[in-house]
Amino acid sequence: MQRRQVLCLLGSSSVLGTVGCLSGTDPEPAGRDTESDPTTTAPQSPAATSPTTNSSRVRQWAKEADSRGPVRPDGEPVSVDRTITDDPGYEQDNVEYFPQNETVRYVKRMSGGEPAAYDTWSFEEWGRIESAEVGATRARTVTARKLGVEEVGSGISSPPDEAETEGLVSTVEISKRLSRDGDVVRWPVATFPELKKAAPSSVDVTLSIEGDTFSRRVPVYVSYSIMHYD
Repeated sequence: MQRRQVLCLLGSSSVLGTVGCLSGTDPEPAGRDTESDPTTTAPQSPAATSPTTNSSRVRQWAKEADSRGPVRPDGEPVSVDRTITDDPGYEQDNVEYFPQNETVRYVKRMSGGEPAAYDTWSFEEWGRIESAEVGATRARTVTARKLGVEEVGSGISSPPDEAETEGLVSTVEISKRLSRDGDVVRWPVATFPELKKAAPSSVDVTLSIEGDTFSRRVPVYVSYSIMHYD
């Protein structure tokens, strides 16, 4: 099978506006991932590894802080290579690749644990969306490790209106959650300046499926929000 390389440093996307969020507890995508970043073995600061210190300091910051972002973070770029498994029955990645016309058939809807509806994207359309999702998972993992916390939120979306970037981007998020009465039911795991410093500015994603590859530098954006329960 002929290998082809699609490089989209700031590729445009014609398929989606805002796409669903990947929470901090979502499982890692299926497939085989190879990851690298310049801070894998870097020691964390005492403040980042002390939950007691973080709790007091972060809560003090969050008492007065308004929503922030989305903005580009300041961390070093990271990368991830992901091999997609094209198994019969859509058992691993819920996709089937057709190299003869470079299209990807994916499971659009499940019912009773089985595929109930399918749709088809071109290889490039699929790659732009999948790369943003894989990039979000990678950015989330790196950011949580740097902050010394168990999890942060992540997702994919269109870039802000003022951004020069086109196409889907990866997001990393923290939030403060309030009850109906305005009481805090969940504090953020870090301050926004800490999040902005820790998150990678971009993720270089390479996807491989049946010998063909798609590569894209996915921009990362960070935000802090105040969420109210209804």
